Amino acid sequence: MDVVSKILDSLKLSSSFYFDTEFGAPWSVRVPDYQQVARFHYVTHGSCWIDVAGGSAPVQLHSKDFVLVPHGNMHVICSNPEVQVVELENALAQSGYPGRGTWVLGNPDQDNPTRLICGHFQFNENFQHPLIRQLPELLIVRESQALDFSWFTNALKLLSVETQSNHLGQAAIIRHLTEIVFILMIRVWAKSSELPGGFLRVIQDKAIGRSLTAFHNAPGEKWSVAKLASHAGMSRTAYAERFKGLSGISPMRYATDWRMQCAGQLLLETRLSMEQIAEQVGYQSVPAFARIFKLQKCIGPGAFRRVNQRPKTDQI
Repeated sequence: MDVVSKILDSLKLSSSFYFDTEFGAPWSVRVPDYQQVARFHYVTHGSCWIDVAGGSAPVQLHSKDFVLVPHGNMHVICSNPEVQVVELENALAQSGYPGRGTWVLGNPDQDNPTRLICGHFQFNENFQHPLIRQLPELLIVRESQALDFSWFTNALKLLSVETQSNHLGQAAIIRHLTEIVFILMIRVWAKSSELPGGFLRVIQDKAIGRSLTAFHNAPGEKWSVAKLASHAGMSRTAYAERFKGLSGISPMRYATDWRMQCAGQLLLETRLSMEQIAEQVGYQSVPAFARIFKLQKCIGPGAFRRVNQRPKTDQI
C-alpha cells in the first residue's frame, strides 16, 4: 500500500450525504464551522459564490465545479455576495425542508436555479496528520481541470445520477462514491497545483518518497535519520534539510508522530497488550512508549484506551 493510502486509511473517513438542492436567486446560506469535518459542494447546474472564513475573497463557482472545505471552516454559499445571509438551520426551517428529497430555497419562479450536491466527510477525531493539516481552507476543481482527469469526472457524473435516482442501494452507493471523490479530489489537486511545500511535496519527492514508503511499510523497525537517508540515497544532512524544508518538520518528528498515530489505532481497534503495541511501533520499553504517547496525546495510553475505545465484536 502506498504512503497516501496508508494515511487516508488511518483517517477513517466516513461520508454523509446531506441533500441535493434547487436554489432560486436570491439566496445566501451560512454553513457553520465544525471540527474534524471536510464539507463539499458540487455544482451540477447554474452558478453561485462561496466565501470561506480564513480564505481570501469570495469565489464564483460554475456548473460542474467541485469545491472542498477541508477543515470544516464556516462558509457562506450564495447567489450573490450582496444577498443577506441566513444561517443553515434557519434556512432549512424557513423552507420547510422535510429532510429528504430536493431542498428548494429562494425564488421558485427563477428561470435558472442553482443545483448543488452537498455533504461532508467526518474524520477520526483522534487523527492528526500534516497531509490534512496543510491543505488550504478551500480546494476547487474547475470543470476545465476535471476534464484532464476522466476518472474524477466520471465519479462526479455517477454521483449526480445517483442523487437523482431512487434505485436499490442508492444511499450506500452515494456514501462510498463521496468517499472516493474525496480521495480523487486530493489526487487532482496534487497533480494540478503548484505546491510550494507541505507533506504532498515530501511524498512526491522521489528520493524522500522512497524513504517514506520504507518507513510506512515497517514503522516498528529501528529508524534513524541515517537509515531513512540511506533509503533515499542521500547523505544524512542533505536528507534532514530537504525533508524539513519541504514539510516544515524534522524526519524523526514525523516518524514519532506516525508511530503514535499507529499506536492510537492499535489501542482502540485491538486487544494487544501495551508491550505488544510498544514493540509494533518501535519501542522496546513500555515506559518510554507511554512517555512519548502522553506527550503527544496529553493522556497516557491506558487512559486513552479506556476513554475512547468502543465495544467491538471483531477485536483480536
